[in-house]
Amino acid sequence: MTIIIICVIVAIIAYLQFTKNGKQIKNVASGTVTEKIKENAMTPEGARARYNTAIKDKQDFYQKTMGTYTMVAGRLATMEDNLKETKEEISKTEAMINQYIDNNDDKKAMYYAQKLATLKAQKSVYEKKIPELQATKDKQEEIKNQAYDQLIKLKGEKRYCGSPDGSRSADCRIAEKFRPIQ
Repeated sequence: MTIIIICVIVAIIAYLQFTKNGKQIKNVASGTVTEKIKENAMTPEGARARYNTAIKDKQDFYQKTMGTYTMVAGRLATMEDNLKETKEEISKTEAMINQYIDNNDDKKAMYYAQKLATLKAQKSVYEKKIPELQATKDKQEEIKNQAYDQLIKLKGEKRYCGSPDGSRSADCRIAEKFRPIQ
């Protein structure tokens, strides 16, 4: 039974896709949907619905940009903390090396010298990566702020729909945009 249903669906899709009549039916159907959307947009409820959809999309985009910004800012803060700790470790390790050299303990001095080389390499990596992360953070902050400004602007446009001062409402502007030419 399900095989028959699947075959019928495939046949209908093939008919709509590959025949002249099917293409005409598809065009009429898509035109009807477009007309319904335009008619709905001409009403205040339709305009509000379009604004609500646009606002939801902007809010989703803002949330994503905020998440990315927070992640980058967190990585930057962690790396800055790691750099600070590494610098402190370098100071302690240099003091240990000097202490063991003064005590003529070359084995331990060599051990701490190797540790110092590793710490300096880490410090170098952190110092190289921090400016890159800072630039990324700044760029993400700019994107986040732009998304926020766009969201606020869109909410402001919706809020002033039907303002009592007699100015043209956003509903009217949207409705006019989709009004058919006569």
